[in-house]
Amino acid sequence: MAGPRGVLVTAVWLGLGCACASQADAPTPPATDEGRPPAGDGADGAAAEDAAADERRAAVFAGLERRLADDPNNGAVLYVLARSAAAKGELEEALTHLERLAAIADWDHPLDPDDFTPLPDSARFSAVAEALVARAPAVTHGDAAMELDTVDLLPEGLTWDPKRGELLVGSMYRRQIFAADRQGRLRAVIPERAGGVLGVLGMDVDAARDQIWVAAVGAPFIPGLDADEASAAGIWGFDLATGAVVGQHLAPRTHAMLNDLVVLRDGAIVVTDSGNGSVLVRRPGAAALEELAPPDTFLGPNGIADAAEPGVVYVADFDGIHRIDVGSGERIALAAPEGVRTLGGIDGLDRQNDTLVGVQNVFTRGRIWAMTLADDGRSLRAARVLDDSHPRLDGATTGVFVAPGVFWYIANAGMQFSPSGLRPVEDDARHVILEVRLAEGGA
Repeated sequence: MAGPRGVLVTAVWLGLGCACASQADAPTPPATDEGRPPAGDGADGAAAEDAAADERRAAVFAGLERRLADDPNNGAVLYVLARSAAAKGELEEALTHLERLAAIADWDHPLDPDDFTPLPDSARFSAVAEALVARAPAVTHGDAAMELDTVDLLPEGLTWDPKRGELLVGSMYRRQIFAADRQGRLRAVIPERAGGVLGVLGMDVDAARDQIWVAAVGAPFIPGLDADEASAAGIWGFDLATGAVVGQHLAPRTHAMLNDLVVLRDGAIVVTDSGNGSVLVRRPGAAALEELAPPDTFLGPNGIADAAEPGVVYVADFDGIHRIDVGSGERIALAAPEGVRTLGGIDGLDRQNDTLVGVQNVFTRGRIWAMTLADDGRSLRAARVLDDSHPRLDGATTGVFVAPGVFWYIANAGMQFSPSGLRPVEDDARHVILEVRLAEGGA
C-alpha cells in the first residue's frame, strides 16, 4: 500500500481507492465552544456519520466524473478512477481507465505499482506501465540530505527553523515536534501532546515571532485519542524557545481534515481543509478560525505557501495551483504552462523568490516540480521537473527550502503507515530526507 499521500487526501478521507481507513470509520468528534455541534449517540449517530461520509464520497466522485466529461483526456481523473476500481476489485474497469490514460500522448507520469496491487500480473497492465515509464522525463535523482535516527513517527510535515538552522519534523503518531541535526539525530522541541495537540500535519515557522504553528487532526490511525479528540482538528502554536503553547484554535466539526498551513507576515494563519475543499484563516488577534474559501471551492486542497505580495497565498489542489488574496478573498486558478499536462495533486508546497516547489504525489510515486511565477504572481511562466520517481520514495509528502535554491523533502513518510497505526519495519529502516537543487534537476 502506498504511504500517506498528503495524509491520504484521496484515500483515507475522500475514499478514492487506496485500501486505507475512511473517515466514516473514525470515532465521532466532540462538541466544543467553537461551533462544533454534538454528534448523535449510539447506532443512530454512527449511521449519520456513515451517511455523511457516503454523501461526501459520492460528491467527490461526481466531481471527478464532471471533470472527465468536460475533458475526456483528463489523465489525473483517469488515474484516480483506475486506482479506485482496482482497489474495489473491478479490474476490467481499472484496465480500461489505464489504457485510456496511456492513450494520452503527453501523459508522462509512470504508474505507482502500489496503487494497483491486483493488476501487476496482467499483460494489459504491463503494457501501460512500460509505455508510461518510457515517457518519463530524464532526471538526475537527488541525494539524501539525511536519514532520521528515529522511527515510529508517522512524519508528514517538515519546516525550517532559520534562527537555529534546524529542520523540524512533525509526528502524527507521537503528537509532537522534533528538530533534526545534519546527521539526522532527533531531539524533541515540543513535548508529546503539548497543549493537547493532535496528530501533527502541516507546519510553518513564524520566524519574526520565534513560533511554530501546526495543523493537527485526530485521525483514526493515531493511538490514544480520547473521546474529546477523535476526529477533532485545529491549529496549535508553540514558542520555539520554551515550547510553551501560544495559541490553540479548534475547527468546527465540518472541518475535520485540516492539513497544511502557512503563517503570513502579519501573523495571519491560513490552513487548508482537504476533506471538504475549503480554506480557513485565523486573522491577527482573532479568537477563532473563519472560512476564507467555503467548502467545495477546491478538490482536496493541500499544500499552501505565501506569496511575495503580502496577504496572498498559493494553494495546491487536485486541479493545480490557485492564488488567494486573504484580504479580498479573490481566487485565481494558475493554468499549467504549455507542455505541462497537470500540476494537480501537489502535497508539500514552498516558495523562494519567484519559484514554487511542490511535491506531487497523487498520480505518481512522487514528482518534484519547480514552477516559475510571473512577475505579478498571478500566473506561471514555466514549470520543470526536478526529480521523478526516486527509488527511495514511499509516500513522499512535504518539503521546505533550507537554503537558497536547496529544497529538502521527506521521501518515505509512508514507511510505517497502516490504517490502524504502525506497521513493523526492519531494524535498519530509516525515514529519508532527500534534496533537490534548483540549479540542477531534470526536464
